[in-house]
Amino acid sequence: MNSQSHLGPAGMSTDPLVVSLHLTSLENISVHCTGAQDIQLRRPPSIEDLEDLPVLISNCKNCRGPSHKVDLGDVPTFPLQSLRSATATNVKSAAYGQPIRTQRLGNDWEFAGWGKTVSTELSPEVVEHHGKIEKHVQIGEFRATSIVAIAVTGGVLYTCGPSIVVAGQYAPISLLLVCIVVFIYRFIFAELGSIPLNGGVYSLLLVGSTKFVAAMAACCSILDLSASAVVSAATASNYFYGQWGIGNVYALTIGVLALFAVLALAGMKDSANVSLVIFWIHLATMIALILASLVHWGRNGSDTLVANWNAPSPTGNVAYDIFNGFCLGMLGFTGMEQCPNYIEEQKPGVYPKVMRNIAYLVLCFTPVITFLMLVVIPRNEIEDNVNFALSYLGDVTGGRPLEMIGSINACIVLCGGVLCAFVGIVGLMGHMANDHLLPQFLLNSNRFTHSYHYIILSFFLLCVLLVVVTSADVMLLSLLFALCFLFVLAMFAIANLLLKYKRGRLRRIVTTSWITVLIGLVAVVAAIVGNSISSPSMIAIFAAFFGVLFAAMVILINEVPLLRFLVFITDNQAKMGNITNALVRRLKVARSHPVAFFTNHDEIHVLNKAVLYVAQNEPTMHLQIVHFFEDVAHIPLNLEPNCHILDHVYPKISIDLILVKGTFSPSSVACMAKALGISRNQCYITCPGENSNQIGDFGGARIIML
Repeated sequence: MNSQSHLGPAGMSTDPLVVSLHLTSLENISVHCTGAQDIQLRRPPSIEDLEDLPVLISNCKNCRGPSHKVDLGDVPTFPLQSLRSATATNVKSAAYGQPIRTQRLGNDWEFAGWGKTVSTELSPEVVEHHGKIEKHVQIGEFRATSIVAIAVTGGVLYTCGPSIVVAGQYAPISLLLVCIVVFIYRFIFAELGSIPLNGGVYSLLLVGSTKFVAAMAACCSILDLSASAVVSAATASNYFYGQWGIGNVYALTIGVLALFAVLALAGMKDSANVSLVIFWIHLATMIALILASLVHWGRNGSDTLVANWNAPSPTGNVAYDIFNGFCLGMLGFTGMEQCPNYIEEQKPGVYPKVMRNIAYLVLCFTPVITFLMLVVIPRNEIEDNVNFALSYLGDVTGGRPLEMIGSINACIVLCGGVLCAFVGIVGLMGHMANDHLLPQFLLNSNRFTHSYHYIILSFFLLCVLLVVVTSADVMLLSLLFALCFLFVLAMFAIANLLLKYKRGRLRRIVTTSWITVLIGLVAVVAAIVGNSISSPSMIAIFAAFFGVLFAAMVILINEVPLLRFLVFITDNQAKMGNITNALVRRLKVARSHPVAFFTNHDEIHVLNKAVLYVAQNEPTMHLQIVHFFEDVAHIPLNLEPNCHILDHVYPKISIDLILVKGTFSPSSVACMAKALGISRNQCYITCPGENSNQIGDFGGARIIML
């Protein structure tokens, strides 16, 4: 059998590496390359012979790829994107041994060109000056807690009343079960803090899984944020309408969303100081309600509690009522999932403390206030005032002043939740656009306010659509929000399991056992099933919204395969030549952004895994393999020939080897990203060990293998 690769017309070589393997039998194998004598292997060949093949080929000057040296200059003359032009490929003949699908176009339009070897040097001065990674404003424990605690403690406003409606007198028991789940997830979230990257579950699954799985998590997160904004706006509108009777809930809900969309477009951002003030106001109001309820209980006795306890339960089945209350009560700590979205802004060691604080806040308020409602208010009155139950509790226990304070507090806290949702969506979708998962035009910002108007307007329209579909019904919105939130929680548990298995080398401050994570996941799945049974229409609405978002995401992820298919279709039609050319141009633009993989060794199976990851997850045709060295003698012997072999194995991806004299560090990676003209999100590394720099130090670089 004679296997000969990359031959052009008349058998002439069209690339720098031509190897003929003569396999007449296992006892007679010889290797011939265009620039060396026949290389005779022993009969039969040993494993060592075959492993030495790249070295033998690398000794041939004609089998080496084109080599260039690039001077990156000193501090003042450090050229941005200098390596982008140095590694640019002029596409040559595409006769790379594949059958031609497009007869009119040939294969040239798919061929990425041959890679190069580029050597350069990064001086310590250049790295120090140009490799600085922008640090986010670091906030402490209380400010970090206040941002997410507003949403978590605000859950009391739309959880206590509905949980009593579905669970009756057993609602406090249901919410205590919810608190157990909260404490389980406290440790799950704390362990995930080993990857301190903003972006929530999307970023975590992007590190621990594929882009496709991360896209599913992103869809759940987008729905979670939109449902959070809508349910907060609708509940605030109910409190406003119940207190002052102005307008109608439907119009007020859209008005609140429009107001905060305008504020977001004007450049208003979430402030930790503002969040802290709102949190303390809300905390004081909740404490006042609890104290007033206790005083009322002391004065009036337990007759109302006894009557509520002896009344028939909603279904007559105690276990089922508790389960229903548990399912809806899971809404009581929504907002907890937003804490990883700003983990980079938190000081080291703060994140686990925030998770602890959130767990205790849920325990101290949600079941307690629900129990006091049953002590003070008859169940039928709670059901009649379910949409503004807390202000009604204030009216019963403290009169008109406490009722008004409760309503004003509710409006402020819930509007703060709407603002947090708009801020969160900008961060999430911006992160996804930087990862080339969403269109790049979403990153266009207003030159005056620097706001991302396309993201904000898209999110506003999605929220309005939710309002229209649910008619601003708080009960329906609460169920939809619960489903979105529960799916996101399930994704966090799955991310934890994947990171335990695939990224076990990561340094962890907190470690959670497998059984704890599985219990948390089972509890969330049970809540999803329960909510789906109690409201089948909500699972249909969730599935519809998720399906549309995910379908759009799948199309964006598979843009390149879809374009290839369209080129194949149009190439067969002679009259569609212009359309074919336009599709090819779009295809080349879609594949034009390079990515970089940083390696410290030359094992071809590891390099091959990196290329496979890029081929399966990134629509690019340019991969730069970067290796840092301090002495030329320390460059792995097989690195260059292995890169050239892979360059020929994957003709649709141009694989360049960049040898950098310097020290590997987060700053040098940032420097190389600038020199290559790519974002740090497009820089890939292997999983750092216990004693090396951690992933958070790299400012967005992605782990793609163990």
